[in-house]
Amino acid sequence: MRIATIFAFIAAGMASLALADSWILKPSTTVHKFKHGLQFEYSVDPIRGGGWANFEVKIKNGAVVLGRYPGIGYEDLIASPDENLFLGLSNSGIPGTAVVVFSSDGHLLLLARHDVVPFDYCDESITIIRTWHGSEKGDVRFENESLGGISLLDCHGKRVKLLEIVAEAHSRGQKEYEEWKVRQESSKK
Repeated sequence: MRIATIFAFIAAGMASLALADSWILKPSTTVHKFKHGLQFEYSVDPIRGGGWANFEVKIKNGAVVLGRYPGIGYEDLIASPDENLFLGLSNSGIPGTAVVVFSSDGHLLLLARHDVVPFDYCDESITIIRTWHGSEKGDVRFENESLGGISLLDCHGKRVKLLEIVAEAHSRGQKEYEEWKVRQESSKK
């Protein structure tokens, strides 16, 4: 009986480890410099012992701040060949940004978050892993130097237009929300 109880506790503990994510965030600032003095500063400022952090993207031209975007992050920042568009990509659920596009004058042109826009993930964990794209910097294409001309590889290796894959994810999120609303209404009856 005692061995069975110990085995049950070990099995339960291992199962919870398989489902849970863990992380410790460390303070960091990554600076990407581009032509004409343009630079992107991505900062992670941990709070509460590293379990969460303040995230921020700051876009500067010399000493002038063109844009400041709290709560946004990326793993990779890719510039268009003319450095007028800047694409941030992330397969991480922390801080939640899936894709972000900025202009060279510091404007936010597109933002899709994992918690709002569920992509077609190839790998996903409770919090951290959100693998939706498989692009390396060289895999991203900027046709016509426009937002509509950005394409990349999805996590299945298929080339997709950025705006189309974001629209599909948005539709998926809207459908999931509508289904949730129906479940909520039926549970009230």
